[in-house]
Amino acid sequence: MPGPILKEDDPLYGPVDLEWIRSQLKSITPDEYLARYNCPGLLLSLKASNVEKLSAGKISSGDTFRGVQSKEELNRFGLVLITKRPRNTQLPLMITVGRSESVDIALNFPTISKLHAFFYKVQSNWVLVDAGSSNGTIVENKTLKPRAPHTLREGHTIDFGFDVSCKFMHAKNLVSFLFE
Repeated sequence: MPGPILKEDDPLYGPVDLEWIRSQLKSITPDEYLARYNCPGLLLSLKASNVEKLSAGKISSGDTFRGVQSKEELNRFGLVLITKRPRNTQLPLMITVGRSESVDIALNFPTISKLHAFFYKVQSNWVLVDAGSSNGTIVENKTLKPRAPHTLREGHTIDFGFDVSCKFMHAKNLVSFLFE
């Protein structure tokens, strides 16, 4: 199994606001966090200037998301852990990403395919594969070929379609960031 299985009542079950999760973490230590959530995460970014347009449904694919540029900017955005969900047992070795409710990491945006991509672990490396999505998966400005594995490195920027951009962080670096 590639990491912990989170239940729906877990505070980190889905994408969460970074300021909110930092306030929740004040009651535990970094070691307690790692014991419970020893998995990598994705730091999601949304252009703050487009929050109003997003809520009004007037976002175009080019102006919603962008890669995270600094730690200060990350305080305004979100976090999702790369973990399995208990309802998704059909693909036990993959952590799926998409717009469907049946995936492990649900990103409900129009340019995200129902099954967009998936993660899996090989020894100590995390691998990302585009599942043949309509709008592609991009790592460090390079579009992944469908069904071709790509080994991720700490800090890689990942774009899912035109709407979602994030940074990949291993568990120990994520703990350092969350508890700083």
